Amino acid sequence: MLSEFIITSEEPFTLYAVFKKQMTIGLMSNGGTLAESGEKESFTAFCYYNNGNSQSEPTTVPASPYTRKNMSFCGWSIDSLSTPSYKPGERGVFPAGATLYAMWVTTEYDFVYTGNYVQFVIPQDGIYEFEVWGASGGEAKGDSIVAEGGLGGHSKGYKRMKKDEVVYVFNGGSPKGTSSGANGGGSGYNYTSSKQYGAGGGGSTHVATKPYALGTNNSNGPSYINRSCILIVAGGGGGGGIEGGTAHKGGNGSGGALGGRQISIGSSPSENFGIGDYYSSSSSCSSGGGGGWFGGHYGQSGAGGSGYVDGVAPFTHNGKYYPAETEAGVNEGHGKAFIRYVECA
Repeated sequence: MLSEFIITSEEPFTLYAVFKKQMTIGLMSNGGTLAESGEKESFTAFCYYNNGNSQSEPTTVPASPYTRKNMSFCGWSIDSLSTPSYKPGERGVFPAGATLYAMWVTTEYDFVYTGNYVQFVIPQDGIYEFEVWGASGGEAKGDSIVAEGGLGGHSKGYKRMKKDEVVYVFNGGSPKGTSSGANGGGSGYNYTSSKQYGAGGGGSTHVATKPYALGTNNSNGPSYINRSCILIVAGGGGGGGIEGGTAHKGGNGSGGALGGRQISIGSSPSENFGIGDYYSSSSSCSSGGGGGWFGGHYGQSGAGGSGYVDGVAPFTHNGKYYPAETEAGVNEGHGKAFIRYVECA
């Protein structure tokens, strides 16, 4: 479109008149309902007509006025089935008579304990909340005495994700007796002739962009070398222990960058990464440490594993702050995890 034009050629040419008028772009709920009565279900833009063609000027796409039970708005599409083409706040160019359809995604995905990792494909672009709880450590039992395991930790954070990205969720297991908890819990051992009893440590719960258990030696898994693939971890609790008729509660999981320590872990920075420590002896008992970003050590009672949130570090988007946190000792039983769609972005 020309508002001014200086003729520099003697060749003939044709100018076409351009007409401008206001047009209405409709909004369709596509299964949703108005959040508040009286909300507008359209917006206006100016459209230019020229020689049979029409096109709007760049127009800011509005926020959605709709809500839908158990679903979250994830953008606007030119029809009711396509992947969203426009997000609120972006600038779009639309044909005359255009209609935008609200698109939806499931808000919350619940990952129950399976004893193994589960693959999850990100359904739409947006900001997601990742919330995980580690498993509690096992109970030590003997001579009518019960030593409780430590509680699993809790971690939460947010990350901007793209449609079709893949993550792997592994819920930690809470062990029975001296067995090890799935995803990094250390084994426990009994020395029954001296009435000493140990228990296994609880496994951590984590989300990563590579499969397998945390700390696995598999080169394609979330090992110390590949640790940048790990988004978030909640540490598992340490196993309880009984020695000399005294019950010792296991340490709680999470709450720090390193797992619980009762003795030195050695000089290697990768030692105890992801996996709770354990000790096997025919002449003493021990309780396994909880799994975590770094696993807890074994001992009279196992220490808890640590949490990790650097893969979902705090950030700000559209003036809203998205924090990250990890805390110790809040979960009893197997680990659990949720992924939630939070905002169209």
